[in-house]
Amino acid sequence: RTWKNFFEASSNQYSHDNPEGWVLLTVAENKLTYEDIIKPKLKEAHKQFGERALEDFEPFYNDMKGREKLRRSIAAYLNKHFISSQYRSSFEVGFENIVCSTGCGCLVNTLAWCLGEPGNSCIIPAPYYPAFDNDLTVMSNIIPVSAFLQE
Repeated sequence: RTWKNFFEASSNQYSHDNPEGWVLLTVAENKLTYEDIIKPKLKEAHKQFGERALEDFEPFYNDMKGREKLRRSIAAYLNKHFISSQYRSSFEVGFENIVCSTGCGCLVNTLAWCLGEPGNSCIIPAPYYPAFDNDLTVMSNIIPVSAFLQE
């Protein structure tokens, strides 16, 4: 029932042209202010910083693995600088093998969720960013273990 309601509301969202539509509070994507506030500011920045400033700009959710253009660029960089030319014919990093995220915390959380089981431990070189404890424990119930290194 919840998904049915969500999709029904998604297909009938509030806008200036649809004042009877739904305001979705379940998605962290604010389309209501885009046309009136954000888009004019972006156009202003576009004029100030030149044509490339907003090239391929996507203001809303897109591929959850990261933008393909970015992943292709990272793959090309890795292949050029980290894969020896003698191995390139048999091994190459493909963009489809790369996932980009909004930050290290998101990646730590995702890796813990995918690779660990509740109650597993994860050894982290210390000192480390204290929010990693939260990133590992909240969803995945992975136990962080500090490994203090010698100088």
